[in-house]
Amino acid sequence: MAGISTMEEANAFLPAFIAKHNAQFGIEAADPHSAFIALEPSFDLDYYFSMQETRTVKADHTVSFEGKVYQITAASRSRSLAGQKVSVRVNPEGQLHLYDGKKRLEYRLASVAPAKAKPEQSSPETPKSLSETPKSQPCDPTAAARRRAWLHAAAP
Repeated sequence: MAGISTMEEANAFLPAFIAKHNAQFGIEAADPHSAFIALEPSFDLDYYFSMQETRTVKADHTVSFEGKVYQITAASRSRSLAGQKVSVRVNPEGQLHLYDGKKRLEYRLASVAPAKAKPEQSSPETPKSLSETPKSQPCDPTAAARRRAWLHAAAP
């Protein structure tokens, strides 16, 4: 609308546009003083601005989270936390913190948890020789139809 085609023209146009816009739509604040207050240096932003999950502390003061085991150090706790719930919080930058209530706990990476074994699938075993081939089962046409029913369920 203003015939601007370059970045330089846009930057030159902007101050006058902002002044005109503010004159038309701006209103004076009811209270001229700023409503913002400075945070205390001890305010823990990570406690409030993070994703949280709850974990139970094991007898050896460890918690597991995302395939890793974290050891809560003795220096950061004033009592035994075994069996207690703690929160594991991950801030937007990906930093992990452990909390007992609102108290941040110190920890160290103890180990990577072993991968869980996948349960064996219930597929029939392959015969080792022809003599071990299972005898054929009698055919049940209704059971076979029930197994195939999902194929036709979405059909129009």
